[in-house]
Amino acid sequence: MAGQTEATGIGTNVGGSSDHPIIPRAAYHQLFDSEARPIAVVDLGLQLVDANQSLEEEIGLARSELLGASVADLWAIDVHDLAVELDQRLVEVGVIETAAGPAPQAPSVPTATLFFTPLDHLGQLVGYTMTFVSEEARLNRRHLSLDAEGFDLSFDQVAVGMLLSGMDGYVLKCNPAMVRLFDRSIDEIAETDLISMIHPDDRTNVISQALRLMTGEIDSYSQETRLLAGDGTPVWVHETATCIRDADGNLLHFMTQFVDIGDRKRAEEALLKSQSTIKFLFNGIPVPLLQLDDALRISEGNASLAALLGRDPIGLSIADVVHAEDMIKLGEAGATLAPDTDWIIDIRVRRHDGSERLVRSHGRIQVDDDGRFQSATASWHDITDAKEQEDRLRLQASTDSLTGLPNRAAFLERLTEATAAARTPAEVGVLFIDLDKFKPVNDRYGHEAGDQLLCQVARRLRSCVRSTDLVARLGGDEFVVLLDLTLPGSEGRVIGQRIVERLAHPFTTSHGTFAIGVSVGLAHGNPDSHPRELIHRADLAAYQAKAGGGSRLAIAHP
Repeated sequence: MAGQTEATGIGTNVGGSSDHPIIPRAAYHQLFDSEARPIAVVDLGLQLVDANQSLEEEIGLARSELLGASVADLWAIDVHDLAVELDQRLVEVGVIETAAGPAPQAPSVPTATLFFTPLDHLGQLVGYTMTFVSEEARLNRRHLSLDAEGFDLSFDQVAVGMLLSGMDGYVLKCNPAMVRLFDRSIDEIAETDLISMIHPDDRTNVISQALRLMTGEIDSYSQETRLLAGDGTPVWVHETATCIRDADGNLLHFMTQFVDIGDRKRAEEALLKSQSTIKFLFNGIPVPLLQLDDALRISEGNASLAALLGRDPIGLSIADVVHAEDMIKLGEAGATLAPDTDWIIDIRVRRHDGSERLVRSHGRIQVDDDGRFQSATASWHDITDAKEQEDRLRLQASTDSLTGLPNRAAFLERLTEATAAARTPAEVGVLFIDLDKFKPVNDRYGHEAGDQLLCQVARRLRSCVRSTDLVARLGGDEFVVLLDLTLPGSEGRVIGQRIVERLAHPFTTSHGTFAIGVSVGLAHGNPDSHPRELIHRADLAAYQAKAGGGSRLAIAHP
């Protein structure tokens, strides 16, 4: 035989070519041991490397004559075209079928249909299994499938429940799968009409469909229904029924197929229960929750979200809810956020009545395989009240409770920032103001009179400075001013003198009119200036002004 090579034995390299992987018997021995059909193993070059006894008998050649032969040595096949088809389509379709007559050099080989399937070993394609079906065997099987015996075999062996029933509803024939499905014996099924084995709630619909079949209104129907097992337990099935008629159109019987869908139904019920539980929890959580679709519309939202917005949120565009400036923040976060990672952003949302609430948005985006936005989920914690309380506490911590001016801590913070930002030390100046005759008023007329006087001093000081300057109360009767000397023509002495002159005018309180005067010290920053040191130098200058008789300005030496 052309192309024939000497057999080298089972389990050795009989691949026929060193260009193709060795096919160890471990890759196919289970198939050979269990398969009665004629099969062979071929390498990637389509040379036979092993064959079972059934193939030897069908072809009429000994195993030693088959091993090492090419498929083309046995059948009239273009090996190149077959190899290309196996390479390009086998992974996609799983099996390649080709019909072939005997090769000229092997006229005794029967005409056959060859089926090739991939043979893998350790995750690598090493060859193919070839199943041989002779033309005679194919025709015999076709004949058997079409005669009565073949029908009975098919009816009995099919894995789904099948039964034939007469016009009176009684079962004429059923297969073993139907017996298992009903959990009844064949005799029990034969003695019972089919309708009585249908769940009472489904009987009306089944009868209605059967009548439509009988009258010819429909040729068949499919539906989900419930049967009753032998112990009365409902069994969910997918029912497909049709009428079998003779050549004249007369009804002979019904043929019905029942597919057990109990597992699917139980899974659906469990899923619905799970979804119902999740929905219950979703709506019951006292935190607004939402989901956005790919059009940035709210597709899901719980009751807390509706309460926050004051309306039904479903279908609303996120842009109709979130403040325009904060939409930019969300967009920037989404553009830089990696998939399946979270963002936390404070945003303002608009209520139906036009008011705004500040929420802390904790969210996550989902993208498709190409990285395109699909949806986003988020929780919105309303932090409006907490933020307002935080601001109040911050204000209280930085504000003098009597005058409403910034306190010592706030002044030091601003002075530190100004000193750090100044291009030159001379851009920062501090005025220290000490009330000359406050103590006698406070001692004689009490703290109420003193407090009124301090509040009026605070207001008058504000009127003496510019919007860029900062007036603060250090405590007692001591005030300070942080001067912004970056503006053209800014002179600390001018502002300091203005304070001296204006605070020389009397103050009127509910306890009387008082002229108290002030002593003011001015200190400019220098390269060695520290905020506290700058205040100290201004304080010393104010002390010098008071020692000189008060109601005057003194300038600290650099």
